[in-house]
Amino acid sequence: MPTITFIGATARRVPRLLNPTYAETLDIIAKDPASFYRGALAEAMVAAAAAPPRPGSLNLADLAGYKAMKRSPLCIDYRRRQVCGPPPASSWVGIGMMLGLLEQTAFPSGDRLEDWALIIEAQRLAYADRDRYVADAQAVSVPLRGLLDKRYLKTRATLIDPKQAKPKVTAGDPWAFEPATTARANYGADTTDDRAGTTHFVVVDHAGNVVSMTASVESIFGSARMAGGMFLNNQLTDFARDPFDGEGNLVANHAAPGKYPRSSMSPTVVLDENGGFLMATGSPGGNSILAYTLKTIVGVLDWGLTPQEAVDLPNVVARGDTVRIESERADTVVVEGMRQRGFEVKESAGENSGLSVVVRSPAEGYLGGVDPRREGTIAVVERASSTEDL
Repeated sequence: MPTITFIGATARRVPRLLNPTYAETLDIIAKDPASFYRGALAEAMVAAAAAPPRPGSLNLADLAGYKAMKRSPLCIDYRRRQVCGPPPASSWVGIGMMLGLLEQTAFPSGDRLEDWALIIEAQRLAYADRDRYVADAQAVSVPLRGLLDKRYLKTRATLIDPKQAKPKVTAGDPWAFEPATTARANYGADTTDDRAGTTHFVVVDHAGNVVSMTASVESIFGSARMAGGMFLNNQLTDFARDPFDGEGNLVANHAAPGKYPRSSMSPTVVLDENGGFLMATGSPGGNSILAYTLKTIVGVLDWGLTPQEAVDLPNVVARGDTVRIESERADTVVVEGMRQRGFEVKESAGENSGLSVVVRSPAEGYLGGVDPRREGTIAVVERASSTEDL
């Protein structure tokens, strides 16, 4: 196994918290994963959901009928590498669009101010399309091919001027780049109110297998109800707040039976020119996840930063007409430079990112980076010499 090197972060001991009920739950699932969806554990979850006040309608048949779906990742070519993430109902396609838009511009330009302006406009365009079109592709028609089509992205990129902010950004028409057989839909403006109650981690094992995983209970403490030592999630609020927009058009991310809510979770894996592992990244943070994760990708691949340096960059989130810039970490030159270009800048006191990044360096082995904005930790677990050591 290559050497593991951690830049700018150290492993540390944390207090041990005991949750014996959850330990029992894990033991039950380890013996029979189906026990999560039926039996005593399922009954406890249904009872917790049904408790007052505001009792829910979750029932045993709902849990028994649930099936986890294995789906192929989305992958795009970027700088001779493959960047991959989950398909809708994940919003990862937005990261794919941002990278595709940047490739259609002069990014990286050699001028950090100009680069930030390009990143901001790429974010604004991608978020506009994400908000309008991305939802559960198993339940509604999503123009996935069109959104990632290089011809479409080239058309959208013509709207970007790094010297002058575009006053208003609206969704484009990716349907024009879809196969003729794709069912076209006229979706309304999004009414989803994303919340932040998410976690992310990256793991590389001794065999070189990599996991980039984001998990969410939605808002902090989820539904604030527990069963089996677990918080039950509140993911229903990741659907659109209203099924129709102000003009009466159906919103793509409207709630419906059997439909997955749209998620901003965007765990990402990057493969090198030979198809080998290069980088894994991701973050919590609600709809800002896309911007947080993008920062680390371009930081490493385009600006040549270490993963920790990329994580430490100021968070810049451009969704809609306002650009949030993390003032505690951003140089005032960047903040004022964006204002001079016409961007409506809101200086953010802090951002709720929790980035976790691992990069494989041929010369240095594995390099890690974690987010100082949260309780980011890097640790190396030595391989057990026998099962007794586990």
